[in-house]
Amino acid sequence: MKYSINPLTTEILDQQFDSFIQTLENLKDTGNPDKDRILELFRYTQHDSQYFVAQKDNGEIIGTIKTIIEPKLIR
Repeated sequence: MKYSINPLTTEILDQQFDSFIQTLENLKDTGNPDKDRILELFRYTQHDSQYFVAQKDNGEIIGTIKTIIEPKLIR
């Protein structure tokens, strides 16, 4: 299986929403989330973290990664 790692964008999330939710369902029941609410939450969290997705050649999302930038107050 060939796949690529790409930054998650609102366009990818919108186009591949079902495969994104299906990937999350492998870890925990998502409870049938509302697409517009997920897109809103994604936009809100973009200022302090970066999401990446592993995608098959057809665009299907098969994994997610989140990086968090945590400023330290002591330096």
